[in-house]
Amino acid sequence: FLADYLNQVIHYSIGFINKINSPLTNRAILSIVAICFTSLISLLLVRIFSKTDYIAYKKQQQEFIKAFKRVGFIFLCIYILELINGFILIREIDLSGQRNLQLIPFTSFKEITSNLTPFQQFCQFAGNIFLLTPIGFIMEIKRDRKPGILYFILPVILSFCIEAIQYILNTGYADIDDLIMNTAGYFLGPLFVVICRFIRCKITNSKDKNIFNGFFKSYH
Repeated sequence: FLADYLNQVIHYSIGFINKINSPLTNRAILSIVAICFTSLISLLLVRIFSKTDYIAYKKQQQEFIKAFKRVGFIFLCIYILELINGFILIREIDLSGQRNLQLIPFTSFKEITSNLTPFQQFCQFAGNIFLLTPIGFIMEIKRDRKPGILYFILPVILSFCIEAIQYILNTGYADIDDLIMNTAGYFLGPLFVVICRFIRCKITNSKDKNIFNGFFKSYH
């Protein structure tokens, strides 16, 4: 069942990516990201809905964490490289040209919904919203205490840096709406972790409260 699920999701993901009007190399990178992301989600689903008592069977818990780490590391590396590639390398730097800066909130929302096709709107919104979601996810599973101020201001800092780079290098449109969507998308990561933990607690009657326990520990 899991193999069929993976094949179907990967097939549809790559099919969707092929619709995007971008160079072949970019589509190939996005396809790898889609495969890694699908693998991560599949591992999580198996872990969340498994009837195995992961508190009693530490070995199985460690095997899950090791597999999740390996796939997650590949995904994170490609994710970072794609950020650098997408915001700097494939864009033309024009230091002497006119720069674009939008500081009025929600102006771009109106332009996107008015001038783009539904598919282009989806790509535009999804790209901005989910841009920092992996960072939020990592910050939440790494957290072992009450979140500090960095936990909350990190998305603003990261998004501001992205927009600043676009403005300074004149490689894109620096827009406060992008910062808003990036920041909101960051908190989808912690929300996803909370939902996973809640479901797992319900399934195991609170015996397995945190499916990410030990994620940042090394096993020998």
